[in-house]
Amino acid sequence: MSPVFQIALSGLNAQSTRVSVAASNIANARSVGVNPAPGADNSNAYTPQRVQQVSVADGGVRVDTLPVSPPSLPVFDPSNPDANAEGVAFLPNVSLEAELVEVLQASAAFKANVQVIQTQDELLGSLVDIAS
Repeated sequence: MSPVFQIALSGLNAQSTRVSVAASNIANARSVGVNPAPGADNSNAYTPQRVQQVSVADGGVRVDTLPVSPPSLPVFDPSNPDANAEGVAFLPNVSLEAELVEVLQASAAFKANVQVIQTQDELLGSLVDIAS
């Protein structure tokens, strides 16, 4: 396989992971967050993730999925069933705006990688036509 294809495919995979992680964060933005109190039950808590892209030596990228720090933010909401005695609930540290921007950027990068694959395919097709 051509190195160009490998590099573009690694980009496609990276963008797919970015969209998947952002979608998960958006879907869980209002779920139970991690309570930092000692002894708190965090078994149902959602920890938001972020994607870090790292260049690899032979070209392309790999992605690492890392937890967001801090994983949750305190919100005063006495009506929340997960609120403590002081009326504070912990919600996942997710910014819907930032996640939407992440999805838009990943979508644009995905399209660019698809264009690279299409262009490489056309060039290889032209090369075969010339050689025959």
